[in-house]
Amino acid sequence: MAPQAATNAATAGVNPELRTSCDCQDGSRPVLSRRDDSFSAVGSSLRMEIGPVYSGEWAGEWRSRMPLARMFYVLAPGDARGVLSDAGGSLPLLGNTWAFLPPGREIHHRQGSGIEVVSVHFRITLRGRTDMFLNTPLRGGAAPEFREVFANVAQHRAEAGDGGLGCLPCGFSLRGALWTLIGRVAADEWPELSRGMERDAEFARLFEAVEAEPERAFSVAEMARIVNEGESAFAKHFRSSMGMSPHAWLGEIRARATAEALLDNGVTVADVAERFGFGNEFYFSRFFKRHFGSSPSVWRRQMKI
Repeated sequence: MAPQAATNAATAGVNPELRTSCDCQDGSRPVLSRRDDSFSAVGSSLRMEIGPVYSGEWAGEWRSRMPLARMFYVLAPGDARGVLSDAGGSLPLLGNTWAFLPPGREIHHRQGSGIEVVSVHFRITLRGRTDMFLNTPLRGGAAPEFREVFANVAQHRAEAGDGGLGCLPCGFSLRGALWTLIGRVAADEWPELSRGMERDAEFARLFEAVEAEPERAFSVAEMARIVNEGESAFAKHFRSSMGMSPHAWLGEIRARATAEALLDNGVTVADVAERFGFGNEFYFSRFFKRHFGSSPSVWRRQMKI
């Protein structure tokens, strides 16, 4: 399928059971509303850090769950249809389309031969919290206007010979594209994100402290002192607002931080276990498997884009 035909198919809803886009069905952008202005108002508090960048073809079927958010862009649709899916629905991998893969969410990949994809891993932090989009479902749509940006990323990525974008000349335009697409996700998910941002303001100091020292296993008492509450009152307040205990929340944060550390091929599993204070690889492996379903070494071997 030619790239333009694939784009048309994406906006026309080629398959009703697939979630094809968060754009309008005619391919236009929705009319902007107050929620977009509200999101823009917190822009100064948002920080983006770009991590590994991958490009190429990955044919096959697998599942992935990454500690960082990912933005997929399909440069070539290939001969066979590819699909990304999560617990909430599916997105077809058609030419000139994008897909936002939230951090920590399990994604099912089915990719045929010839599908050329750019995958950018990145982290967005708001008021010290790095999982703002954690519960956001898979989102995507047509964006032919960004084809040149991501094609340049693929070219520079190939020339760089490693997984990082570094200071390549395409970096500035890539950030602009990512912010634009994240804005589309935020507009589509605004009610939930808005509630989350209001809730997060209560614990901003805690999020900042944990973000600064993810290696540290904070006690509930230490977390309570950071937000100037008594331990018992804090534990009840946190569970009521966040839907989980402080201990469980910290475990999720530390698990994603260890997985992010494992993305660095220059460190060993033992290095990560020691850095995060687990004492030995066996204890770390049990902790990691509880959160990611496999041991650190197996997860690392199976990791794809």
